[in-house]
Amino acid sequence: MSTDAIQAKIKNLPPLPLVAHKLVSLMQQDDCSANDVTKLLCSDQALAGKVLKLANSSFYGLSGEVGSVSRAVVILGFSAIRSMALGLGVAQSIKKAARNLDLSYFWAHALFVGSAARTLAVENGRVDPEEVFISGLIHDLGRLILELTVPGLDQQLADVPADRLLDAETTAAGMPHTKAGQKVMRHWNLPEALVELARFHHHPTNYRNQEQSLNAFVQLGELMARALGQSREPAPDDPDPAALAAHIGISLTATEDLLARTCQEVGRTRAFLEVSGVELDYENPLAHLDLENPDPSLSGTAVYLGTCPERAGWVNGQLGIQAWRTVSMRPFLGGEAGEVDLAIIDPRTINTAQATKLNQMLSPRGVRVVTLGPAAGLAACLPGVPELPVGFQRSELLSLCGRVPA
Repeated sequence: MSTDAIQAKIKNLPPLPLVAHKLVSLMQQDDCSANDVTKLLCSDQALAGKVLKLANSSFYGLSGEVGSVSRAVVILGFSAIRSMALGLGVAQSIKKAARNLDLSYFWAHALFVGSAARTLAVENGRVDPEEVFISGLIHDLGRLILELTVPGLDQQLADVPADRLLDAETTAAGMPHTKAGQKVMRHWNLPEALVELARFHHHPTNYRNQEQSLNAFVQLGELMARALGQSREPAPDDPDPAALAAHIGISLTATEDLLARTCQEVGRTRAFLEVSGVELDYENPLAHLDLENPDPSLSGTAVYLGTCPERAGWVNGQLGIQAWRTVSMRPFLGGEAGEVDLAIIDPRTINTAQATKLNQMLSPRGVRVVTLGPAAGLAACLPGVPELPVGFQRSELLSLCGRVPA
């Protein structure tokens, strides 16, 4: 496939509202005032109306309190208004460009990644949650462009491992979705931070280049969305979720809470898409759970076997959100934890000698053993042991335990 076809699709994309671009430029000026922003926003009545409607929606929790655009600018702040205008403009243009495509998965995935990233930003407390939300919402624009150019590409590459996805896209479409996304962002003259995010959101180390990189929030948000069943992409082993969390400045010992808050955030932030004219139905990832009386066919008891508290928090949080009980490594090894269905060995923190001892101890106990992510270095001492993705979905968890997902 020639890259010319992708370039042509990008060139023919509907333009973003001119006011959205002017807002970005205006807000970069030191003498920009609330009156300047209000006047410019009101020059596009359609966009101004959406901003006002969004300000009074569940997205901000200010129902009925914002009676004018000028008050919205003062209450929400310049950064929120800019992010809102850009996000609304992008959503509107996507809807026009892809009117013949089923975008239900695209928007559901975008909403969960954006909501997860926003949850992380709130937890961080030092970055603008709205900017992070919009970044997560539009990070995968390149995938949409590739799908417009090569219909059915998403399904064609569904089983490609994460570390080979970009190469497979290049072979099938002429360029990876990261590069296509970068070109779209540049075509629309979006801020450089979003251009860089589109290009490097699959890069394992690029997030380290900036202290508060949007990339780190979105990459960890991607893993959280996957854990909640809202991603078809294979979970990458790199970057490590613990490394991403450390870069952001949060702890993964609160992973279960972060995932639960993300689900709540989705219910609130879907108002953004509704105001944009995007109708979206999605399944609540927690709807099947009864935390007080969990279904035995959907739950169990698991233990994380590793030496990293942050990775333990990440694994236990994903298990907990699925109503699985977790036990600590020390009582488990001491035979004090009772019956355990699943032992998850972490190859990043367990060496060959330790893995050999664990396997010798676990084999007689009849515990199902899996590794957390790839374990090529432990293959000799853990022969035939299956892999649980770093960001694992309910179906993958149950399948490895020999159960049929509901």
